[in-house]
Amino acid sequence: AYRQKSKRVNYEKVRAFKEKYLRRAFRQAVKRNPNYPTFLMSRPHANFQYAAFMSLKKANGGKPWNEWPLEQQNWGENMSLDFEPYFDEIYYQLFVQSLLTQQWRALKKKAHAYGLQIIGDLPFYVGFDSVDCYFNRHYFYLNNKKEPTLISGVGPDYFSKTGQRWGNPIYNFEALKADRYGMLIKRILSCGEIYDLIRLDHFRAFDTYYVIDAKEATAERGEWKLGPGRDFFDELFKHFDATRIIAEDLGDIRPEVLDLRDYYNFPGMNVLQFEILSEKEIAVNPHNVYYIGTHDNDTLKGWYLKLTQEERVQLRKILAKEGLSGDIFTQMMEYALKRPNALSVLFMGDILKLNNKARINVPGIIDDINWTYRLQSLVTFEEKIKLLRKMIKESNRLINA
Repeated sequence: AYRQKSKRVNYEKVRAFKEKYLRRAFRQAVKRNPNYPTFLMSRPHANFQYAAFMSLKKANGGKPWNEWPLEQQNWGENMSLDFEPYFDEIYYQLFVQSLLTQQWRALKKKAHAYGLQIIGDLPFYVGFDSVDCYFNRHYFYLNNKKEPTLISGVGPDYFSKTGQRWGNPIYNFEALKADRYGMLIKRILSCGEIYDLIRLDHFRAFDTYYVIDAKEATAERGEWKLGPGRDFFDELFKHFDATRIIAEDLGDIRPEVLDLRDYYNFPGMNVLQFEILSEKEIAVNPHNVYYIGTHDNDTLKGWYLKLTQEERVQLRKILAKEGLSGDIFTQMMEYALKRPNALSVLFMGDILKLNNKARINVPGIIDDINWTYRLQSLVTFEEKIKLLRKMIKESNRLINA
């Protein structure tokens, strides 16, 4: 249950637990001020489209939007639906939005007071059963049943022998280009209000993206298509600061992807788990962000335990040359912090030296484990703060030292 000290998050129980109290708070707010719904509608952050979409989804028992009654399916295009029966739910959704906005702004303000910035990930694709697709279906490849005909993924790679079949609907870039990428730019501008820096996930898709026929069961058979490239970014940077972008440039990518990244001077990524044991010298660009691993990797301890004895010996020799101290995991964190990169990212699970039970995600699969790891207590982290501060200070990365 939500209030138990579970090692995994049960999102359905969390939603049910919170919704009960959120709806109670909303009813009390309206009871105190009958004009409260009008106030919610007038708020600058109010997203009526999202609230309307969620109210229709609730009215249809959570079904995907292409299974709703036809008039509701088509409202996203023709806006000719009587919303009188749905306004109570719409106001509730606006209320939840308002609370989230207030709480996030308070958190961000607190972070800034400590000299901290927040980096947010922005996926390249959107989900099919989302307000993004519902209101912008003409920017996707859908059939007469409003089902995706082409879906996203990536071919076989380091993470998966059969590739990754993500299943997101594919953008119609010809249609997006005709409208000067308004939908995509709006997404980034919205995220720019939430985060200080944005990591563009699957950056390579702006150059070339992988397309799978929706009938295919795996991602083994697909084809690469040219992305929007510089035409998109030239339009974006009429409205957004290019220095707030980090490019996720990992994986098997062609040189043109790196050319696109470097043309705009975006920071890319270096990842310890991919590079430290490499037989070839990997050039570390100080402009890049240095990661021990990403959410798609093993934890540092999980990665180390999978190494062969020969690889462990090699790793220890590499770290010994750096003159690092402490156990092997502390040494690797120090190694990451002492790279010449402007930014270095450590994960909580690695600071706590957790095994792969704390791994966040295994790419290409859908199960009850991915994205559910829950840190039950900060007590152990508090015990590590002194050592962590020492490592950060010695690597000249301490703010307000």
